Amino acid sequence: MSYVVLALKWRPQTFADVAGQKSVSLVLKRALETNRTGHAYLFNGPRGVGKTSMARILAKALNCEKGPTSEPCNKCDACLEITRGACMDVLEIDGASNRGIDDIRELKETVRYAPSRYRTKVTIIDEIHMLTTDAFNALLKTLEEPPSHAVFILATTEPLKIPQTIMSRCQRFDFGRLTVAQIVQHLEKICQSEEIKMDRDALTLIARRAEGGVRDALTLLDQVAASGKGPFDEKMVQALLGLSGRSLTFDLTQRISEKNIGGVLAKLDDAYQQGLNLQEIMEELIQHVRNLLFVSTDETLEGLLEATEDERIHYREQVRHFTPEDLLRILRILMDEAGRMRRSPFPRFHMELALAECATLPGTEDLARILNLLGGVESDATPTGGKRPKKDSSVHRNPAPPAGSLGEVDAPPRVRETQPAPRQEPPSAGRGEVRADDRADVPADPQGDLQTDPWGRVISQVRAQKMALATCLASCRIQSFENGELIVERKAGDLFMAQQLALPVHRRLTQDAIKDVFGPATRCRFVEGRVTPAPETPGSEAEKKMDPVRRIARLMDGEIQGPV
Repeated sequence: MSYVVLALKWRPQTFADVAGQKSVSLVLKRALETNRTGHAYLFNGPRGVGKTSMARILAKALNCEKGPTSEPCNKCDACLEITRGACMDVLEIDGASNRGIDDIRELKETVRYAPSRYRTKVTIIDEIHMLTTDAFNALLKTLEEPPSHAVFILATTEPLKIPQTIMSRCQRFDFGRLTVAQIVQHLEKICQSEEIKMDRDALTLIARRAEGGVRDALTLLDQVAASGKGPFDEKMVQALLGLSGRSLTFDLTQRISEKNIGGVLAKLDDAYQQGLNLQEIMEELIQHVRNLLFVSTDETLEGLLEATEDERIHYREQVRHFTPEDLLRILRILMDEAGRMRRSPFPRFHMELALAECATLPGTEDLARILNLLGGVESDATPTGGKRPKKDSSVHRNPAPPAGSLGEVDAPPRVRETQPAPRQEPPSAGRGEVRADDRADVPADPQGDLQTDPWGRVISQVRAQKMALATCLASCRIQSFENGELIVERKAGDLFMAQQLALPVHRRLTQDAIKDVFGPATRCRFVEGRVTPAPETPGSEAEKKMDPVRRIARLMDGEIQGPV
């Protein structure tokens, strides 16, 4: 008799044989025992976790001569024929190769007829998500109201590609990935029956490589067993399957912690010369750093690691060289480069770059020390090496100058803190200007020169949304601000400006900016300005008779020119 591979020889034949899917098995067994089986099922899950095997077991349970039963006998004609795949009343269809509307129409005609020998006609459609849209639509009515003798079992690895109209007509069961411990336990039982000598570390390596699928694990075990009688250890399995193992990742992270760039690159080159897959090494390294992060964060998270006890001890030793912040930065670098490796024709260069960058990262303590030094220079010393004066955290206001005096003209303005006192409505100012006391209540603006110019703040805010409107507002000026009403003069005789300011969109933008600066209760009204008289020429009689203080103020405002 020809050799039967382990994945077929050890295919589950009862609900209890399906590894790692106890919840699904329990629900289906209870439904069979209480005669509450449905007419359509959807089995969803990753590859190799028992979806098709569970469908066959359900078909045997429905057609067993003792049934419907939760424990098929696997001895009657129905059970044996279904096991061999030779039962006329159990149709297994590959959705990838029978995905058209004509295939589904033929299926509908076949389902209409009663079973030829047994109790129930079961239709198993694998990879149902591969059907076309027209095929799904053709299946809808039959799937919702099939004949009393028909049961549909749909299996898929990508449920998001299945229309909701199909899913709503099925009972959905989600098959989960198996843990490393579950796969190892299953492989140990098979090795004992097949007389394959293999230690637990080697089985753990195979279980990790299977990524939660029993079929993949059995295929790898079959490949190792075909190479000789054993016994097999972890190093032999690594060599036979071309796997990197945890020893390589432990070595790489150790050299990263030592900032040994040359050692990291040399170790990677050795792995490359051995023919190991760089993408798999990167994935193993990412998983390794993730485990280190868990151990460094909380000791209770060790239970989430898929590792042996010896590996857990190595994790506790190696994590002393890293902080959680270091591991987070390394993990981000590796994950970014892993995505680029899949799309690049030079994956080796990307991995070398990632490892070199990880080995040259400054530690978190070094960064903290640098930031402290920078903070000390900024806060305690001036660029010339002198000490900075201590900052006053109190809120300052510019006091109004005494009557008849100009005050300290050369004194630099003092800026208020970013959190001003609650706004109060400014008192009324004289006609044509806003008083200094009113400007002091305006919140500080990042642009510096606008913090004492409320109208400038309005223009700056409008400029961020509408440059043309800001240009028009720049030629206007505040005439008065009394009783919450702001009166603004626009240029006399400028019809275009009047039209622009009257547009509803422009009025809304202007009002919003004014309310932000002057207060939410502020009302604004634009008036046409008067013709500005010509400025006084230097040396005129009016200028000579002008009060000296007033003359200096007008010179500073640019209203007149000439010497003081």
